[in-house]
Amino acid sequence: MKNLILLLLVSLVLQSCFSNSNPPINTLGGWYTLTSVSSDTPVDLNNDGVRSADFLKELTARYYTPTQSTSLSMFTPTGSLYNAEIRPHTSNQTTYPSIDFNFPHQSIDSTSLANRTYFLHFYQPVFEGFTYEIQKDRSIKLIDKLPTNKEKIGTVTHLERINSNSFELTIDKKVFDFADKRWKTAHLKAIYLRKAF
Repeated sequence: MKNLILLLLVSLVLQSCFSNSNPPINTLGGWYTLTSVSSDTPVDLNNDGVRSADFLKELTARYYTPTQSTSLSMFTPTGSLYNAEIRPHTSNQTTYPSIDFNFPHQSIDSTSLANRTYFLHFYQPVFEGFTYEIQKDRSIKLIDKLPTNKEKIGTVTHLERINSNSFELTIDKKVFDFADKRWKTAHLKAIYLRKAF
């Protein structure tokens, strides 16, 4: 009887060890599209003179040239250039877990110093070169592997899974506000939704 109890205890301990050693299954992989971006600081990204806390609406609104005579479409969230890619996934089976958020960042230029007029060249994708670890509590630990000029761009501070097809990204980011004609830091929350291919 003692041997049976001892054998039962040993098997329970071994089963507990094996179940704790299994890493969480990684179902993050795939392509994701921006569906919303909100800002704690209302900004004017499209040079129309109106600030908004709806950052995605500002991005997708037509951009007004410095003379206000014409407007241009500068950003489309459905364009593949700005899709976030989390690897490994079905079309990229690298074993190394990595993330490129490809978040849009303003490339701003200006005319001569005597008559300073700022204008938007284009949006460039930033926040690339992350890796990640899925913790035992299913939270995601982000690790920034590539050196970037954080003073000019900003930092990604947190990634949280919403459900199996979406996640929320928290960013402290430098943005150019055309209403103030200067760079400022905005605290952004971006929602990404898995994109079907």
